[in-house]
Amino acid sequence: MKKPLVLLAALLAASPFALAKEAGPAPDPAPLTPFSIGAYLSYWNVEDLDEFDIGGAFGAGVAGRFRLHDFLSLELRLSGYAAGDSEEVFIEGEGWFDNEITVVAMPMEAGVLVCLPVGETVSLYGGGGIGFYLFDAQFRSEQGPWETTYDIELDDEGGWYAILGARAQMARNVAFFVEGKYTWVETALKQSAEFLDGIGIEGIEPDLDFSGVAVNAGMIFTF
Repeated sequence: MKKPLVLLAALLAASPFALAKEAGPAPDPAPLTPFSIGAYLSYWNVEDLDEFDIGGAFGAGVAGRFRLHDFLSLELRLSGYAAGDSEEVFIEGEGWFDNEITVVAMPMEAGVLVCLPVGETVSLYGGGGIGFYLFDAQFRSEQGPWETTYDIELDDEGGWYAILGARAQMARNVAFFVEGKYTWVETALKQSAEFLDGIGIEGIEPDLDFSGVAVNAGMIFTF
């Protein structure tokens, strides 16, 4: 009876070592690809929006990056911005009107980024590129049950930008970033000043400079 008990005890004592030997160390995770994609919120300060009594534009965008080297990446960006203002206007003999104007922009951009690590999880980056910028605007006037909407046509134009940002790694494939971006782009009104005056928009210059600083913050994911 004692011999089986001794053998059973020896087997139980040796089993953890056998399991540990079979399990072995955890395998290394698969390497990350060069592709990253991110999303961000943005505020674009455009001084010439003051022409429409608007201070700046809020928006959001997506950015895709392809890492060529530890310190160099290609980048594509697509974003959209909207800004608006409304006011009540009294016209003698006609009464009160609720007027609202909305201006939208859609930048499509491509550029190059240079990255400089400054710690295990933090890096700085900067670069620049070119873009094509779509613009549109709308003016709406409402009086009681009557509403009239006018399209304000703006030229779509090419431009360029420069960017400087910081990135903090939150996990192996997830990072938070904040950046400042300056864009150089101009557009022009397609309609005449007489048309704009006729619908209640007065004193607008035909050429509009949409150059300005944007502040972006978001998350980026590497596959």
